[in-house]
Amino acid sequence: MKRSRILKFTFFVFALIVDAILLNFNLRNKFKDITIELGTENIKINDFLVSPLYLKNSKCLTNLNSIDINEVSSYNLEFSYGGKRELVKLEIVDTTAPTVEFTNLEKGLDYKFDANDFVTLVKDKSAYTITSEVDLNNIHIGDNSVLIAVTDEYGNKTTKQCNLNIGVFKSTIHHELGEPLTAQEILITDGYGNDSITPEILKQINQNQEGSYEITLMFEEEKYVTKINVKDTKGPDIIVNNINFYLGGTPKKNEDFIKSISDASGVKDVIYDGSLDYKKIGTYELKIKAIDTLGNESEVIATLNVRDDNIGPVISGLSTIYAAKNQEIDFYKEVTSKDAKDGVREFTVDASGVNTAASGTYYAIYKSSDTSNNITTKKRKVVVSYNMEDLNNMARSYYDKYLVGKSVLEITKFIHDKNGYSHTYGSDLDALYQILTRKTGSCRGHAFLMEKVLTYAGYQNKVIKTIDGSHYWNLVYENGIWRHYDSVGGHIRGPATDAEKLASKGMHGRKWDFSAYPAAN
Repeated sequence: MKRSRILKFTFFVFALIVDAILLNFNLRNKFKDITIELGTENIKINDFLVSPLYLKNSKCLTNLNSIDINEVSSYNLEFSYGGKRELVKLEIVDTTAPTVEFTNLEKGLDYKFDANDFVTLVKDKSAYTITSEVDLNNIHIGDNSVLIAVTDEYGNKTTKQCNLNIGVFKSTIHHELGEPLTAQEILITDGYGNDSITPEILKQINQNQEGSYEITLMFEEEKYVTKINVKDTKGPDIIVNNINFYLGGTPKKNEDFIKSISDASGVKDVIYDGSLDYKKIGTYELKIKAIDTLGNESEVIATLNVRDDNIGPVISGLSTIYAAKNQEIDFYKEVTSKDAKDGVREFTVDASGVNTAASGTYYAIYKSSDTSNNITTKKRKVVVSYNMEDLNNMARSYYDKYLVGKSVLEITKFIHDKNGYSHTYGSDLDALYQILTRKTGSCRGHAFLMEKVLTYAGYQNKVIKTIDGSHYWNLVYENGIWRHYDSVGGHIRGPATDAEKLASKGMHGRKWDFSAYPAAN
């Protein structure tokens, strides 16, 4: 009986302990406040848990993606565990100093101090400033120690004591083997000390032999020593020869892809890497690596274009020939035919369609072929010049064929309807020739054609133009009075008085020299 009571009491105590543990488990916080560094990535719910044992039933009720981790700030976040909600605080702070790469400077006498010049790279999550508390009055020729500070917007600072060397000549220079040594390489600032570096001083340096040299230079009665390290740091200079290859030809050697190769210390080895197929159309690359005697390397790519020969020769030099009447023409002068595969080729000229006895535009036919029987045929324009007699005959023929017996207005309308408008470049004769031969022309061509045919029809007339020369038309004496006629579209056709012509839409406010022409009142 007594043992039974002891067991019951023990069980009761155990139950109380379990309840107390469970009660404490349920009451204690499952989440905690955290502080992270600016720019921290991948914030997870695990970061806020008091213990990883709570992860299974934990939820984040705040969208963690809405947090800007790139800005110092404070956020209140809500989590839940087994339905119970908790609020925690997230603090984003910046306590990390900028990562900085500093440099020492060698500057000339005209240098204007700038702290930014001493910093080559800054890495920080926030904005920063570069400063120095240097006393500019104490900057002197020679070495100057300056403290440079890079401070972000939250006060984190990185500093370094840098050296500023003020001088005329660089204390040390590195010169590439085999290249000409110039005064500009030695001078810190062009314009200061130029006269001190004579050709004789430069000759003291063997630019074709690696080594360290020293030269002594004078400036304003002060001596300066410059150390010159001549060293080969570059690989060989390779100029490639890209090759166009035609099926059926003899394959090229790898060496054929090099136009030239050179190096100051000499070329030790050339290595080729690439799969070239001379039997299949396509473009292939050949990698060429060259190594000099000091181990410096350079690499270039050459291309092989394998193609079928289905393109004929290119005939060049077929510019328009302008010839006078009855002039003997050399159709072969300055004309060449060249084929991509076969090189220079012969060509033939058929000039049977060119009549140098009469003005006009003609065409000579050029033909050339290659060894694959590809044929190229080209036309070449030949313009046999004309004179006033030619134009008069053409204009007379034009009048006799179309305009005999017509009134001035009918002539104007016919020329407008049968001829288009286009620009003409050249002389007045060119303008008239164009409209007679091409049935299109500028206002000059229209006006000069009107002048010719109206004269043949017995009308006294004049070609009239605006003061700025931007438009031409005709002034015609008809039935005892002068009137304006215009065969160009967009202008008043006529007959028109001076006032009507001036007010017409096509004139756009333009005027003519009234004293130079009869009045049309």
